[in-house]
Amino acid sequence: MVERSDRFPHIQLSLAKEGIAASPPGGGRQKDPQTLGNLGDRWGHGSRLNSSVASITANWKETQEKREEEKQPELPNSRRIILKIDPHLFDPDSLKAYGIELIAEIEDGYIIGASADLELSELRTKIEKFIKEEARSGKVAEIWDMIDGIKKPEYILSPELMAHWDLVKDDQIYTVDVGIACVGIKSKLSECPKIKKDENADHFQERVNRWIDKRDLTYEKWDEIKSEREDEFTEFIQSYQGKILDIVDGSIPQSAKLPDSFSCRIQISGKGLKDLVFNFPYIFDVSEPDEFA
Repeated sequence: MVERSDRFPHIQLSLAKEGIAASPPGGGRQKDPQTLGNLGDRWGHGSRLNSSVASITANWKETQEKREEEKQPELPNSRRIILKIDPHLFDPDSLKAYGIELIAEIEDGYIIGASADLELSELRTKIEKFIKEEARSGKVAEIWDMIDGIKKPEYILSPELMAHWDLVKDDQIYTVDVGIACVGIKSKLSECPKIKKDENADHFQERVNRWIDKRDLTYEKWDEIKSEREDEFTEFIQSYQGKILDIVDGSIPQSAKLPDSFSCRIQISGKGLKDLVFNFPYIFDVSEPDEFA
């Protein structure tokens, strides 16, 4: 888990890692009763998930059509989705296998994701395999529910800003800090290798060098995603005549910089702020710098 900036105390952004998780003593964790129930009723659970997927993707399509009709600012080609998972068994990083980028982990087993596939095709395929009881499909039982990201602004807003959310006026200008995730669905970073028992120094150094090469490529990929999302974010803010006052590369303290995200301070109208919170897919936090203006 990445250590978060003090600016965003209420949400944790997860840094995707690869590797083999160590099993706890006793043969692994006991499955939650809800997960066991889902495994025992594959058709029922799979059908409920399919219904949620159909509803979410239909809402995305309807929202996009409405935005085009009303000539609203263009969004990135991705949409936010919130999943409730078995918090003890489901690995949030495994969302990549479902075509979903991990944006943030929240308490109580909720995670924020973003999907560039507006049909959620990979997720649909895995649900169908689960219903048919195909091999290695059981992990779908650990996905308990799915929610359209637009319906839960409290997962994006700081508690202080959420308390004032109903008071936001379309024509008033607000100053907020925003965190944007830049993990993507392909970038992974393992732990730095540790020397093995009886491993000679040359062999260990070879493994470290390979890891360094992979790390550098991962950072390059994150930089590419970060640059792309900075451009998308800037264009969105400017479409509401807003301003980016500062970004992580400027005077914002380096403690605010995470390897797989960036943060910035903006000024934007209440109308733009609402659109940002509800619809910009890669946000993991919006909070006021000092006090709500």
